[in-house]
Parts: sequence; C-alpha cells; structure tokens
Amino acid sequence: MDNRYTRGLAEFASGLTYEAIPPEVRERLKLLILDALGCALYGAQLEWCHLLRSTLSSLDDTKTCGVWGTREPPRGPQWIAIAISAVSFAVWVLAMGGRFPGVTLPPDIAALVALVWATLVPVIYRGD
Repeated sequence: MDNRYTRGLAEFASGLTYEAIPPEVRERLKLLILDALGCALYGAQLEWCHLLRSTLSSLDDTKTCGVWGTREPPRGPQWIAIAISAVSFAVWVLAMGGRFPGVTLPPDIAALVALVWATLVPVIYRGD
C-alpha cells in the first residue's frame, strides 16, 4: 500500500536541514524543549506519578535505570519506555491539532516538534 502523505512527510523530514528551519522556529523549539523538561521534573513529584511508580515497582523490581526528577533508586528499563510513550503520545496529540490544558502550539511547530522527537527517541532509548 502506497501512502503519499507518509511518503511526503518522510521526504520532507529526510531533506530538512538545521539551516532550513527559520531562526524564530528554532528559538521557540528550544523554549518548548526546556518547558517539556521542566514539566517532566515538576510532574515527577505529583501524587499520580508517585502512585504510578509505586504500582510499576510492584510489577518489576529490576534496578538498571533511574526515574528522572526523583531521588528514587534506579528501576528497570521499562521506565524509559513508559516515559518515551507518554511524551510520544503528547507530541502526537499536539501534532494532530489536539490540545492539552494550557498548551497551544501552531500546527507547523507541533509538526516540527513531532519530527524532532521522532529523531531523538532512538538516541534516548536503544532498547538495551
């Protein structure tokens, strides 16, 4: 099956260079990345995150990686996969024009964030 939309997006992404991204978009993207990191650090302290970590810890007691934003001892690699999945979902929702309370992104910036995230995931997590 040939999907011209996917192919078009892939061609755009593979041909994109840093210099081709307008300076104002690059600056905004830097702020969005810092904002996402800040949200992750803040969110790690929320009660529902404590509950999630507690529940997942009861299912897997592997101790190979830490949880960002906490002083908890390292846990299994599933934490990384869960975090990547959560961020991927948020990026996908925003790229599709969806909204989260207090978060609004123009479609072009949301698409750029999605492309950058899709590029970073293999660097962040290699499944080891």
